[in-house]
Amino acid sequence: MRKVVLGFFVCICVLFLGLLPAMANPVDLGYAPNSSGQDVMTPPWTEELGTGFPVDELISTSWTTTTYIPCPRDYDSGGPSNIEVTMTNLTNRAFYKVAYVKDPETSITNDDLLLINGQEAFLIDKIGINTPLIYESMVQDTVFEPGETWKFVIQNYSNTLGLAASAFGSYGVGNQSGGDLISSGSIIPEPATLILLGLGGLALLKRKR
Repeated sequence: MRKVVLGFFVCICVLFLGLLPAMANPVDLGYAPNSSGQDVMTPPWTEELGTGFPVDELISTSWTTTTYIPCPRDYDSGGPSNIEVTMTNLTNRAFYKVAYVKDPETSITNDDLLLINGQEAFLIDKIGINTPLIYESMVQDTVFEPGETWKFVIQNYSNTLGLAASAFGSYGVGNQSGGDLISSGSIIPEPATLILLGLGGLALLKRKR
C-alpha cells in the first residue's frame, strides 16, 4: 500500500513539473563569458519576474539612490550613481538564485555572471566580490519568499532612454531587441518551488515508513 501511495505521489510531482513551463513565461537564455573576471556558475533560469506580469511572476518595484558600493573593485567614482532597487514578491511562490540582467540601453559596473543573451548580469546575493543584496524582510537566506521584500544595489546605473532602474515591465531577458520603453532590465529566478515541494513530500512519506 505504501509503495502505491508513494508511486502515486511521484506521478503527481512529475505531472506538476511537466506543467511548470506553462505556468509562467519561459525565456530562452544564451550564455557567453563576461569580461569582469567574476564569473560564477549560471543556474538554468527559465522564467522572468516583473511588474504587470501574470500572478505567478508578479513583483512590485521602486528605487532610490544610495552610497552603498556592492563591488568596490569595479566601482567608477566619477560615474553614474548607485541605485537601490526595492522589489516585493507578490506571488505565492518562493524563488531561488535570483539574478538581475540589464537591457542593451542600460550600463552597470557590478556584473558577476556569464553574459545572458549578450547582456551583463549579476546574482542578487551577499557572497563574493559583488554583494548587491542589502536587505531581506524575512529569513536571511537569499530565498525570495512570497510576500518578501528585497533591496539590492545596481552599481553606476545609467540608461540612455532615461528609464528607472526598477523598470521591469516587459518580457524577454535583457530585451535583446533594444529600445524597450517600459523595461531597463530583467529579474530572472530559478523556479525550484515545485521541485522542493516534491522532495519534501517524498521525505515526509519516507519518514512515516
